[in-house]
Amino acid sequence: MQALPSILGCSTSFRVEHQSGTLPSGRRSLAEAISSCREAWSRSLRLGLTQGLPAGSFPKRQVNIGVMIPENPIAVIDDHRATQLSTEGEIAVGRIAVWASLLERNLGELAQRLSNFSLSDPPSPGSRAIRHARTFLRSCEALKASDSAQILKVLAESDELLRTRNIVIHAVVGTSMKPGAVTFRTHPKNPDRILTDEDLDRIARQLHSVAWEVFDCSMTVARTLGKSTIS
Repeated sequence: MQALPSILGCSTSFRVEHQSGTLPSGRRSLAEAISSCREAWSRSLRLGLTQGLPAGSFPKRQVNIGVMIPENPIAVIDDHRATQLSTEGEIAVGRIAVWASLLERNLGELAQRLSNFSLSDPPSPGSRAIRHARTFLRSCEALKASDSAQILKVLAESDELLRTRNIVIHAVVGTSMKPGAVTFRTHPKNPDRILTDEDLDRIARQLHSVAWEVFDCSMTVARTLGKSTIS
């Protein structure tokens, strides 16, 4: 196994070998092994820079770092499996994508109902559905003021959550100096977002909750306007 300081500055990929030919139960130990390796490499890189090593001395080619984990294990983890996220973080990002899709679908149906079906198809994506819903809500006199206020509140929450979803889903994920967190970087002009596993899980939970609040609003509109189903 090559020592980390000797590959200072390399672009790295990670390979984990198991003698048993199978992965250990769960991926927690694997994620921790990869994370520890990355952290050690990062510390070595920072140390080299602070000691004034010439930048040209850093190798440019990509290398593999062999990581041996408990159970003395020979299976290879492909590079696409080695993200900066922990297992829990990867799962949370998946939930964010799933519940954001449900939210966008429900927003499209809400906008269609508010238009009294003058829209032949539910508008998509979510941001467009929100604009349509707000426009039709202003002219929907049949709704109670309290119902309209609730719909506007839910639309505002949906808009904010979908913006957050975009940051997570469309970002480049990198390391962070904050323990247990990763950095999400989108447009160069936008500030980086540093999120923990708990942050990602909270975003997923909020998307799930608001998606069903939008559905409830849609049912309120259906009862008021006398349309109970969407074809």
